[in-house]
Amino acid sequence: MAKCTLTSLILLLIVLVLIQESHIVEGRPLKSSRISNVSKKFAAGNSNLSSKLTTEDHSLDAFRPTNPGNSPGIGH
Repeated sequence: MAKCTLTSLILLLIVLVLIQESHIVEGRPLKSSRISNVSKKFAAGNSNLSSKLTTEDHSLDAFRPTNPGNSPGIGH
């Protein structure tokens, strides 16, 4: 009787794990045609994007501390 109960318990655990794994695998199918249309529109657009980009100075010297009165505080 104990062997039958142990076998039933192991079988139940295996079934639960498989059900959980199949639940994780389920998902919404992606529509690749829409993605390819967007990439074609982007590629057909302006190819000279580098001229519009501006470079900003993000060095350590560009840091400016705020005054104590202008700080929004915690939670704002």
